[in-house]
Amino acid sequence: MAKFTKTHNIVEKEEGLWRSIHGYGAAQLVNGRLLLCGFDVSLHLWRDAKYDGIIECNGVPFRIEVKSTGMNKDPDYNESQKLTFTSGGRSGAQINRNVESREEILNVKDADFAIAVNSHDATLWILPIEILSLIKRKDIICKYADIFKEKVSIFR
Repeated sequence: MAKFTKTHNIVEKEEGLWRSIHGYGAAQLVNGRLLLCGFDVSLHLWRDAKYDGIIECNGVPFRIEVKSTGMNKDPDYNESQKLTFTSGGRSGAQINRNVESREEILNVKDADFAIAVNSHDATLWILPIEILSLIKRKDIICKYADIFKEKVSIFR
């Protein structure tokens, strides 16, 4: 089993299950941060929705997709840690590894903004989805994503 930091997975959940739990916990961090900024936040209740929630600012709704980083190690102490912006990836024992992957880069028909969160300290990176289409990359190394760090006012 992979080794985790003291504050993450202290009950030693199996790695595939831990990935799912980590994602749900990260979404709660994002929702809390957005609420503390004063935005109205609507949560999705269907696991397979194309986006993770809606944030509303000045009467304008934005669909958000939440991604997390720091599942195994704090990005502040891992120079190669990446923010990954894909959908359709699956983990766990129930997934058939012989079936072609459905993973793809997030796109504008499914969400308006991608919000990545460091699960160790709740730092946010907020990217308009169009940027992912332009750069044609599914991931960005955290240390090169500072231009997107804590840009919560972009919704205004």
